Amino acid sequence: MKAVIVSRHGERPVYGDFSEPQPAAGESRIAVSAAAISQLVKSWASGRHYSSSGEFPFVVGVDGVGRTDDGRRVYFVLPKAPNGSMAERTVVSSAQCIALPDDLDDVTAAAIANPGMSSWSPIRSAQHCRPAKPCWSTARPALRVASPCRSQNISAPGRSSPPAAIPKPWKRCRRLEPM
Repeated sequence: MKAVIVSRHGERPVYGDFSEPQPAAGESRIAVSAAAISQLVKSWASGRHYSSSGEFPFVVGVDGVGRTDDGRRVYFVLPKAPNGSMAERTVVSSAQCIALPDDLDDVTAAAIANPGMSSWSPIRSAQHCRPAKPCWSTARPALRVASPCRSQNISAPGRSSPPAAIPKPWKRCRRLEPM
C-alpha cells in the first residue's frame, strides 16, 4: 500500500510502500479519500510535538475522510499507530468515526475539522457559552458553532467578505476589520 512515511527522527516524510493495516475487534479499516495537513500533523511528522510517540517508521496524518470496509463514508480521527491518514488505507477505532452527510464533499470535510474544533472548544467552555457573554473565535466556523449557544456577541476576524455576507441567523455577529 502507498503512504507518506517518516522513517527516522529528523527525516522528511517520503511517499512509499507501507504494510497493509489489519483491523482488530472494534476497529474499522478505511479507504482514505482526503486528509488534511494541520500544524499537529507537521509537528508529529517532524517529531517535535510533545505527543509524538518517537516510534518509527510511521504514516503521517491524524484525521481524514474515507469509506469503511462496509461502505460507510466517515470522518475519522487518530488512526491506530503506526498508521496515519496519509495512506491509501488506515485503521481507526470505530468510535473515532463519524458518518458524513451526502452534501459535504470529502476535501471540505477533511479541511474543516481543525478550524472547526479550534472554534468549538473555547465557545463550548462554560465561561463562553452563556447568552449574556460575548464569544470570540479565530475561525469562520465559529458562527455555526456559537449560534446554538445563543451568545449575544460573536466576533470572528475576517479578511475580505463584506458584512452583508454574514448569514441572516448570525446578523448579531460583527466582523473585525484588518488593521
